[in-house]
Amino acid sequence: MLNLPNTYQRSGLIPTTASIIFLGILSNYCSLHTANAISKIDGNKNFEKEIEYSQVFRILWGRRAFIFTQIAFFCCIMCLLIASIVDTAQVMDQIFAHRQEGVSALRILGGSVDIVNWNSDDCLQKEIETGECIPFFNEKDGSLLLSYGYIVSAIPFVPMSFMDLKVCTAFYNVLICFCMSFYNILHSRRKILYSKSLDSLFYWL
Repeated sequence: MLNLPNTYQRSGLIPTTASIIFLGILSNYCSLHTANAISKIDGNKNFEKEIEYSQVFRILWGRRAFIFTQIAFFCCIMCLLIASIVDTAQVMDQIFAHRQEGVSALRILGGSVDIVNWNSDDCLQKEIETGECIPFFNEKDGSLLLSYGYIVSAIPFVPMSFMDLKVCTAFYNVLICFCMSFYNILHSRRKILYSKSLDSLFYWL
């Protein structure tokens, strides 16, 4: 989702919006297929039983299938969460860096702790054009970084971790609509309807 503004700007309004609609419809049918499979369990035609995703595999194919799907589902969710947190933090760091003279982070390496700075002026023009101008991307010495972006990202994420799925989904949908509306209003004067360069769109897909 964080790549959507860049995708709209590079690929255009029409292809990007059409792709979002297509993925939404595809995701809807996938969810309906999963719900239909769960309803086929004996005695669960109207969803009277509380059967989760992996429970279907346990009932149909045994304990090994249950353990495998549970581990696979957990790994997929963890990868998605970690990637989302990192992307959000990097976007926030970029915002801070453009608003100020740069952005700072607390670096922990071994037993030492120090402050490192990043500025978008350090990026090459090619990195800016390809979207590879990422805060602290060159810190590859195995150090741990705690930047402003991670701290700001934790402010909404921590309360959401105590909410149930329905509330989080509703909050997420409202946030997506707000972000897309805000972006379209902000860039209404230089909006691109269609672009022949769809590389960013395919990368986002």
